Amino acid sequence: MSTLETLDLLKRNPIAAASQAAAELKRRTGVVKHHVAIILGSGWDVVAPYLGEMALDFPAAELPGFLPSGVEGHAGRIRSIRAEDKRVLAFLGRKHLYEVGEDGHNLPVAATVHAVRTAAAAGCTSIILTNAVGGLNPAMPTGTTVLIKDHVSFFVPSPLAGPNFLQCDEVYSRRLRGACRELNLPEGIYAQVRGPHFESPAEAEFLRRMGVDIVGMSIATEALTARDLKMEVLGLSIVTDSAGELTSHGDVLAVVRQTASTLALQLAQVINRL
Repeated sequence: MSTLETLDLLKRNPIAAASQAAAELKRRTGVVKHHVAIILGSGWDVVAPYLGEMALDFPAAELPGFLPSGVEGHAGRIRSIRAEDKRVLAFLGRKHLYEVGEDGHNLPVAATVHAVRTAAAAGCTSIILTNAVGGLNPAMPTGTTVLIKDHVSFFVPSPLAGPNFLQCDEVYSRRLRGACRELNLPEGIYAQVRGPHFESPAEAEFLRRMGVDIVGMSIATEALTARDLKMEVLGLSIVTDSAGELTSHGDVLAVVRQTASTLALQLAQVINRL
């Protein structure tokens, strides 16, 4: 399927696209149901080898509805992993609202949440969302891993359509956050912005006054999609810089990979308990 055909499918019927992707995943893996999904954001790919025994790994774009990777640090691959008696579905990388398709337009929100819909269609009832973020709270300096307890998402389009009035009082599961208790991670409020530019000092101050602790370019739309599909959500973000300060994508990847490497084994143990 060409990129233009993929975009057309996602725009016309994103639910059908996810069902087709899950059916192809089942055919390839021979697994009726995966249990836990994890989306590994910028630099988080170093965690994948710790999650269990790799059963299958292939380019995501080989499944219906998935587009090729377009950002450094996002491998654009899908991995089916055996973790004790569970199957973990790992997405190494994600798509973002700021990316541009072959039609010359920014990607629709359906393209950025397709992995979540596919995971749900594949049987996953829990999903872990990870990314790199700018820090707004001095108590969460560079290198801090933050558990997301709530988010601000009105800077980006909703992934939901029609009169779908999703209750958002607990988007990020208290139960799953409790499963991370021994990691001793601070909890914070996250804001998703569209990007790809980093926040200006004035924008960072605006978000800080709103009570936001960390800011990034993903996760919130995925979390809303997951909750709409009755999945439990755990959000994990690594602070790579103070928002409003100049940085580079290479610097972001370096901080995340260093921090995630030390977190990997503990995160694998958390997944096994979910």
